[in-house]
Amino acid sequence: MMVLLEQITGSESAVVMGGTWRVPVAEGLLAKNFVQQLKLDGTYNDSSFGREYESEWSGDAENAYFSSEIFDKYRILLQPEYEFSGRSSKSAYYVIGVDVGRKGCSTEAVIIKDANGLGIGLIDYMIKAQIDPVSGETLLPFGVDNIEDYPEYKKYRTPETVKDAMYLIKANAPINTEAHSYVQTQLSSGKIKFLIDETTAKLKLMDTKLGQSMTPEKRAEYLMPFTLTTSLREQMLNLVEDNEGVNIILKQSSKGTPKDKFSAFEYGMLFIKREEERKRKRKGFNIESLMLFN
Repeated sequence: MMVLLEQITGSESAVVMGGTWRVPVAEGLLAKNFVQQLKLDGTYNDSSFGREYESEWSGDAENAYFSSEIFDKYRILLQPEYEFSGRSSKSAYYVIGVDVGRKGCSTEAVIIKDANGLGIGLIDYMIKAQIDPVSGETLLPFGVDNIEDYPEYKKYRTPETVKDAMYLIKANAPINTEAHSYVQTQLSSGKIKFLIDETTAKLKLMDTKLGQSMTPEKRAEYLMPFTLTTSLREQMLNLVEDNEGVNIILKQSSKGTPKDKFSAFEYGMLFIKREEERKRKRKGFNIESLMLFN
């Protein structure tokens, strides 16, 4: 800020410059495959790339809603899972939280393994059978789990419909407040575990013969889940709390840092919360299980 003020006052000894990698590439100062080469490097980090080559701010926002120390404390998972493994529990299930992008935003998906919503336009396709344009495979229609909230989708059910495959969430202030507070509580209590950071993951990989024999492309592909976890971290640390009455509003401290990945994450967490609550209700209430005192 002081350097910027010096520039404004007319001092010839100070200048603040910022820009994107696209300008030097367009002027021939950098190779056209510059970004591709950077991303193939095992040390590539999405956030640091944004700072260095896009002039984007990142890091803990002042009065951030989520704590970087708590997030980093629970980055303990050494390996991502690409399919059901049964490693922790045979009863574990997986949830895909999706935030469907529109108006220039990207669509993000987050996979959550629980050991204990989608855009309407997309739903209209998913409730009907589709043909994969590449393989020609018929993709079965997905049914809506919370159909009581969306009875209009009942008429699309067929014998082939995959039952209860989607849980729809239309965000509003009360729902967002429930999701925000739940994620913060679960994170603070250590109930959520994340993948280790990509630098540590690379060091562990390069200690193995498999890692040493990998091509740069394969190494970058292997490290991608760890890098994406760091992107989720950066989005969460950019959120600051505002309030509208009893509702919690999370706003981006820096508009250059998106929050779509976080939205997908908290939608998945909100589904898990409601699913666990439904399970407890289905187990029923047994008066004999209570100790009564007179």
